Amino acid sequence: MRKAHREAPGRCLQGASSVLAAGAWIALQLLSPDVGGTARSLDAAFPIRITAVDTLPRHVRSALSLYRDHPDVREVRDVLTKWELTGGPASATDSVAVAALWRRAGQVRSALAVLPASRNSSGQARPRVDLERARILLQAPVSGPGIPGSFEERRARGGEAFWTACETMDPATRRALWEDLSPGSAACDRVRRFVDERALRMAISAEERLQIHYRRLHEARH
Repeated sequence: MRKAHREAPGRCLQGASSVLAAGAWIALQLLSPDVGGTARSLDAAFPIRITAVDTLPRHVRSALSLYRDHPDVREVRDVLTKWELTGGPASATDSVAVAALWRRAGQVRSALAVLPASRNSSGQARPRVDLERARILLQAPVSGPGIPGSFEERRARGGEAFWTACETMDPATRRALWEDLSPGSAACDRVRRFVDERALRMAISAEERLQIHYRRLHEARH
């Protein structure tokens, strides 16, 4: 994957409107929660790191490509059935990939159900899991079958997951996801200030601004 295939929130947030209008295409979005792209948007996107992508079967990576339309339920089931023939999902990274497939198919409850815990058995944080949870909750439509909680509840939970992910990323992960931010502990503070500034201009909360952003990204990728 080329270096350009990463997302960076700093300059991306600044150009969020123009990027989305142009069709925010990020090279391989989602998986281990890390998929990046040439579009610079606030998506703290969870570009899928090269090592994570390489551990997934080719047909799963293809289904998750942002150069393809969102899969429907039948397509996701076909992908998972084929994956089971070679052993199926076997790691937290694999589970996040499955969640991403269901999320892109609009199956909010199924996506949340397959996500692993936010911490592993040793108590170590899994920020990419939290980021995927944020995506699922913040991209979900206002209402519909199989969508848990209210729009406001999902906004609050999604915002909490986003900031938890931001704050628990180790320097290496942060550098991999947000190449134009220094990997120091202040990086998340800069993201927060930028989101707060955008929210203030719209007279809304930071969580509402994140929700708007993720919904726009999802719709731009149809």
